[in-house]
Formats: sequence, structure tokens, C-alpha cells
Amino acid sequence: MVQHPNKWIQPLAEAKANSITIHYEISTEPSEVIETLKKIRAAGIKTGLALKPHTPLSKPIFDMIDDNLIDMFLIMTVEPGFGGQSAIFSALEKGKELRKRYPSLNIQVDGGVKCENVIQVAENGVNVVVSGTGITSHTNPSEAIQIMRDEVSKVCLLYTSDAADDLLCVDLGGRRIIKKK
Repeated sequence: MVQHPNKWIQPLAEAKANSITIHYEISTEPSEVIETLKKIRAAGIKTGLALKPHTPLSKPIFDMIDDNLIDMFLIMTVEPGFGGQSAIFSALEKGKELRKRYPSLNIQVDGGVKCENVIQVAENGVNVVVSGTGITSHTNPSEAIQIMRDEVSKVCLLYTSDAADDLLCVDLGGRRIIKKK
């Protein structure tokens, strides 16, 4: 999580980033978050909005989605900053609510996801999974990726998603790697 994402938009655009996810908590003013999302869009980049585990969904967030400012919503199930934390699964309730309101929204979860709990994650409306330690600490990381992909795919047949139905994000020490089928 960076404190001032605006300063990274241009360098990321020049590096041909295809999406930037910002934290809702970068400001106490929703209007500042909206302006940052608009700047990302103006740079021709898809937008994502992340929410920490204990931050509730709210009207300003729903308004941002309704105004088509968000391409993907990221539910953090751990506090950002370091890997290997246990997931705060109560945060997944946000996925259920978002899926009910926005059936085609890409909903991502990051934090504490591993083979043993990925079904629970997907059953809460999530169609894109980020897993770091859940993959790197598995005895067979390739198998872990396949298990997670298969389990999410089984549940996500109900969700309509163009961009994320064949993706799994792997977080290796801050480097995001997108694995395609």
C-alpha cells in the first residue's frame, strides 16, 4: 500500500501497466479517492479499489462502482504490509454483498488464501484470488495454483466475468505475477 498513489500513475502508465488498485483508505475524503480513480482512467489504465478487512462497505464505495469508476474490487482479508498472516474471514461478507449488488464485477481477495480455504473464499462471491504464502509454502507450488484455480472455477461458474475467469494472482514478495490458464 502506498500513501500517495497519484505520483505513481504516470510512471506506471509509461511502464504499460494495465491496472492499478488503490486503497480506499488513502484518504478520509471519498472525493480524493474518486479523483485518483479518474486520473488512473484518464491514463488509459483499468482501476481497482482495495478495502482493508475492518473498513465497511459504504455509500461512497457503492457510488464509485455505480459510476463505473472501478473495474475490480479487492477485499483485503489481512492488514496490508507483510505476508503469512491468518485471514480475517469476516471480511469476506463484503464479497457476498458486492456479488449480490454487482453480479459482473470482478471481486478479488488478498490475504491468507490457501488450498484449504479457497472454496470458502469463492463461495463469498470472489472470482479472483491472490495467494502468496499459500502457494510458496505449499510442497508443490504448481499443484497449489492448479488446486486453487480449479476450486474457484467450480464455484465461479455462476459469476459472469470477462477479465478474471482464467486468472490467479501470485504475490511473491511484492511482485504480482498473473498466471493464465
